[in-house]
Amino acid sequence: MPGAIFDLDGTLLDSNGLWAQVDDIFLSRHGLKKDADYIRAVTQMEYHASAAYVAWKYKLDLTPDEVIGEWEALSLEAYQTSVPLKEGAREAVTRLAAAGYRLALVTLSPPLLYEAALGRHGLLDYFYLAMTVPGDYAEGKDPALFAHVCDQLALQPVDCLGFEDDLKALSSMAALGIRAYAVADRRNLALRDQYASAGFMQRDWAAILADIDNYKLI
Repeated sequence: MPGAIFDLDGTLLDSNGLWAQVDDIFLSRHGLKKDADYIRAVTQMEYHASAAYVAWKYKLDLTPDEVIGEWEALSLEAYQTSVPLKEGAREAVTRLAAAGYRLALVTLSPPLLYEAALGRHGLLDYFYLAMTVPGDYAEGKDPALFAHVCDQLALQPVDCLGFEDDLKALSSMAALGIRAYAVADRRNLALRDQYASAGFMQRDWAAILADIDNYKLI
């Protein structure tokens, strides 16, 4: 049985625009401006570690849980009611599941959000494994995390496909032998040359599925 590992935001969901708005509102509330450290924390670090870093870095009078509470309050309604799937994402999930792939969702977003969104779109039950990056992986989606995910799927990395919009996560998967696909998103399009230099061509879901078909992986 092969496996397929999916990211959520920017990969299955067209939600990175929402998160940019959440970040802008959060920072404005606290009189802060978005910088490279903040962006790295919220896009690459594990959720609680990200909140702890933001509280420390910007000297906020908030606990990490209070930072998370603000983020979730700003985003939950949209996940429950309006965040759309990316075009072709439903077909990717359902086709791979029908072909016998064991599916995993690995996201920086908490269960409160991914369950709301994927449940609303009728996709949550397709996933054998759905998880927020554990606190043990403070730096987020590194090779050790994906090795752990493959262990949870009872599969070897070389038997898995991976789908991500983040370059660090893509590189981590590829380092293990996972066949990693870069999903094009508004957040990463400006970095297409950097992705290409690392060996990842950004593509939409239609092009990704065509490539998988070409290699007879479905």
